[in-house]
Amino acid sequence: MKILYFLSGTGVGGIGKFVKDIVSHMPAEVNFTFVTLGNPNSDLSLFLKEHGKVLNYPRWGRKVLRGLKNELKVNHYDIVHAHLGCWSFICLYFAMRAGVKRRIAHSHSADNFKTLNKTGKLIFLISRIANPLVVTDYMACSDHACAETFGKKVLKMDRYYRVLNPVDERYFEKATHDVREELEIPKSSRVVCHVGYMGYHKNHLFILELAEELKDEDVYWLLVGDGHFRKQFEVAASEKHLDKVIFLGIRNDVPDILKASNLFILPSLLEGLGTVVLEAQACGLPCIISENVTEETDMGLGLVKKIPLYAKREWKNEILLNNIKIHTDIIKQKFVNEKVEINSCSKNLLKIYTIK
Repeated sequence: MKILYFLSGTGVGGIGKFVKDIVSHMPAEVNFTFVTLGNPNSDLSLFLKEHGKVLNYPRWGRKVLRGLKNELKVNHYDIVHAHLGCWSFICLYFAMRAGVKRRIAHSHSADNFKTLNKTGKLIFLISRIANPLVVTDYMACSDHACAETFGKKVLKMDRYYRVLNPVDERYFEKATHDVREELEIPKSSRVVCHVGYMGYHKNHLFILELAEELKDEDVYWLLVGDGHFRKQFEVAASEKHLDKVIFLGIRNDVPDILKASNLFILPSLLEGLGTVVLEAQACGLPCIISENVTEETDMGLGLVKKIPLYAKREWKNEILLNNIKIHTDIIKQKFVNEKVEINSCSKNLLKIYTIK
């Protein structure tokens, strides 16, 4: 089976992580080609080179389309899987012209029309007309992401598949090292964790407000991630003398950080699925999320509580008092049953790929 993946970037964000997890768990008879835009020497790019052929381009443009057209003409692919949301129709049009039978448009986030720039809005509107002509299958990380990106009608189609972003084995296993010891956090202290890109939508300012109002409590705040606003948030924390707020940047030991915490919070203003909420639950961590995070992040284990952003007092109470515990075996079985654990997820996706 020959599959071409089209990715819009080479950073290890949600899409990059999904692709890495899936590709590394696919059988050897599945041959991948990756078309990527961005840094050819990123960690993701180097990983992809180990698992297939890579065609990398600096950015969108005619050169990309010419290269894609030639690749599809010379090599006969069974499937083209575009991880591009509402932009997917562009490369799937060329796949259709080349005679590719399975053409998958995949949304990994909710492409909210109101938040797009002028070009994005134009592409969004064109996609609603073009998709029925060039797309054979739709995938999304959540029903909400599908409805926002492709339209509510797609939810009722036989060829729509909800594919939750997979959670790998590390989240179910014991921690490999003691993060509290590394960061010199007392074992008796409460630790609140957030993992995410430091931009507007993740609402880090709300987290800093909570930290300021709970400054006198024995609570540490671990903020994992990087982004355009990181420096701004660090300055704000310093000015407010929030000494227990720790900016960890990009880390490769997120499972261990989650396991060192008492609570995970995600007060997002906008969220597609919130894969990190799934990962936090896999670690057995109670999660407090905003009303803007989709219901599909809740695995039904009793670990997730949704609280409106205006109810700040309730957020603070949960941060101080929530101590829910669930056995690891129960958690892992739930993830396997729901096809979210990486092995079951990759098998499910392979099954979808083999549908005629």
